[in-house]
Amino acid sequence: MSVRGRNVYILMHITLPPGSSLIYGYKVMLQLMAFQNPKITISNIQKVTTLRNSYQNRQPVLLAILWALGQGGMKDLQTGLKGWYFNLKSE
Repeated sequence: MSVRGRNVYILMHITLPPGSSLIYGYKVMLQLMAFQNPKITISNIQKVTTLRNSYQNRQPVLLAILWALGQGGMKDLQTGLKGWYFNLKSE
């Protein structure tokens, strides 16, 4: 994951109050980034896993992270499957 992608997740955490509908703008931006460069979603699996674990109590942010991770598979199936395997499988 690039620095820009990680900063988007951190920005979501800081700026979104609980129950906010502003998450949709971030999701559009994350979808565009994943579509332009699908490998951005799996370039640093460990950081994505850490983010997933740290935002478990912030459901809108967590769902946006998992949703954005899955967007890499829209253009490159192999990337989408890797993202799903490492982050969406049950532990």
